[in-house]
Amino acid sequence: MKTADAPRTPYSAAKRKQVLDAIYDAAIVEFSLHGPKGASTQGIAERAGISKQHLHYYIDSKEALYAEVMRRAITRWGKGITLAGKHADPVEAISALIRSKLDFALDFPQESRLLTNDVLSGGTFMAPLWKQWTARRRKAALVVERWISTGLIQPLDPILFMFHLWALTQYYADYESQVRAIMGVKDGQPLDRERIVAEVTTFVLRGCGLDPASVKIEG
Repeated sequence: MKTADAPRTPYSAAKRKQVLDAIYDAAIVEFSLHGPKGASTQGIAERAGISKQHLHYYIDSKEALYAEVMRRAITRWGKGITLAGKHADPVEAISALIRSKLDFALDFPQESRLLTNDVLSGGTFMAPLWKQWTARRRKAALVVERWISTGLIQPLDPILFMFHLWALTQYYADYESQVRAIMGVKDGQPLDRERIVAEVTTFVLRGCGLDPASVKIEG
């Protein structure tokens, strides 16, 4: 995004932030619907409520805007992808991770789909980060292995466990239209977050041999 060049029409810092937020929100919608190649700056400008010319006062290029949108989405998503640094108790740790992942999926479904589409197209933005997350993955695996060795949870593959947990939670973003159609929830209406969190948490904890009755589901 441009930082040095300001629009010819003078804006306060608050107004500039407002316009930039509108651009980011519009870009997320356009990129999630059409991908980085199919999305147009005209479409982004229209969604943001500004002219295409005005848009280019704020961005260097569509590619730069896409990179910034992806950077922000990855940062937000990455905060809750592993058990590393979570509570020592497996019920609390697993429940907290499920809540974190479902909050992201339900609060930011379009960003979630952007990340999924990037992985499906080869991981242009995500792949370079996989090596960086290796240390976090190892810490998470050690946590799960310690739970297994001390008899706190049933034996399972720590890495595959994380994959399965991600898949369960990611589904509600990547297949949001299917979820809404089957559950009878119209666009614009919120999905039943606590029902989803409770069901996924119960399912996962029981699979680990844990008692979900001790979990306080409400956020």
